[in-house]
Amino acid sequence: MKSKVFASIAIAPLLTSCALFNPSVGTARIEENNLDASGAQISLKLKISLQSKSEQLAYWQAGSTVVMAGLIGYGGYNVVTNGGSHQVAALMAGGGALYGTNSVLYKPSREGMYARAVSSIQCIDGAFSPFDTATGLRLKNAIYELSPGTWSTLEPSFQSAYLVAKAYDLKYKQSVLQVATDLNVYLADMQPTPEITYRILTRAIGQQIIKPNMDQVSLAVTTGSQINTGGAADKASTSTKLGQLNNLVTNLYSWIDSIEVAHRSFNVNDVAACSGLSINFGIAGVTEGGVVSLGAGSTATYQIIDTSGKLVTYSLPIDASDAGKVTTAITTSDGVFNLRLTATTRTTKPVRVTVKDNGKFGASVTFEVTIP
Repeated sequence: MKSKVFASIAIAPLLTSCALFNPSVGTARIEENNLDASGAQISLKLKISLQSKSEQLAYWQAGSTVVMAGLIGYGGYNVVTNGGSHQVAALMAGGGALYGTNSVLYKPSREGMYARAVSSIQCIDGAFSPFDTATGLRLKNAIYELSPGTWSTLEPSFQSAYLVAKAYDLKYKQSVLQVATDLNVYLADMQPTPEITYRILTRAIGQQIIKPNMDQVSLAVTTGSQINTGGAADKASTSTKLGQLNNLVTNLYSWIDSIEVAHRSFNVNDVAACSGLSINFGIAGVTEGGVVSLGAGSTATYQIIDTSGKLVTYSLPIDASDAGKVTTAITTSDGVFNLRLTATTRTTKPVRVTVKDNGKFGASVTFEVTIP
């Protein structure tokens, strides 16, 4: 009896791990406490939370099995973990004692899911990093402080670029929060779901960017009366401030250009591919986002690699007149899954083909097929 009581007391601290019994990530609380935060700031908060929970679980895993094995013995460990014979055998082997805890208590490793979520968020960070609102605001404030007149000529262009950047920043926040939400759903179910766990950004940002009038801005920069020189002796000279203003304006031009370039080239598929909760699969001979050319009346078969087998596929013509010209099917033989494409007649425009693996959280591969 004493040994059982002692075991309970010794194990109790290990069972109080926050991440063990509260594995979800509080996205609503993060939003509530950071209402005006940028996408990058929300991303950082989430990564800190995810990594903290992963560290807590790692600490638990490192000590729990050995303590339980030593204190409650074979029978107690078998009851606590509901372990099968192979876990119990690993436990009794001594050196392999840590084997059972991860595979029995955690099922799919929670640490692994946290790590995948962090990887997904970091990928999203990269996709949205060109839309840096903080740099634009810093340049705005510095230019206005030196020369309100110069700023008045730049403001319309700045505002148009800033609105675009802010719109992407909102998408940024939604994207990283969706990753954490999907992780919470997975941890609540502890099994894959057939739904797509990452929501692709399907609508482009519609605002247009107005380029600054170079002549007007140059005139404002070179007009000494526009400069706030101040009266203190330690203030920089007018010529020095003109140089500073010119550099700031040049940097603002570059910032506006970078927002415009990123806006034009933004590809929603880059963000969709960031789903860290999705274990990627591949199609031999096919590149994500690439183009496959087939001859009219031909059939081609491509092996699907690293798939769960829970596959669906469909084709979507860009031009309505191409409907039915490319058909898709999933075939299997001896456990190997293949994508079969059948081409009928010449296409007007490419036909988009998508293969989804619902056993891997909706991971997908999309490419285009042409029949010249």
